[in-house]
Amino acid sequence: MVKQWTGVPVRIGIAPTKTLTKIALNEVKRLNTPTKVHQISTRNEIRNALVNTPVHDVWGVGRRLSEHLNKAKITNA
Repeated sequence: MVKQWTGVPVRIGIAPTKTLTKIALNEVKRLNTPTKVHQISTRNEIRNALVNTPVHDVWGVGRRLSEHLNKAKITNA
């Protein structure tokens, strides 16, 4: 409705935690869907979202921690 009235695309992520909600929003962007409500709630949906999320995109992981994790061969959430 927002896009219809204003022309602005709206993406909404729904998940059990704040961090997973941000990852759900990244999934919508990754799927290149201009307007969508994306919910991740099952174990498989969460696992797939985490596999597709680079570790530096996880909320709370800064540049230094990301570099440390990458050196330890941890590249995705």
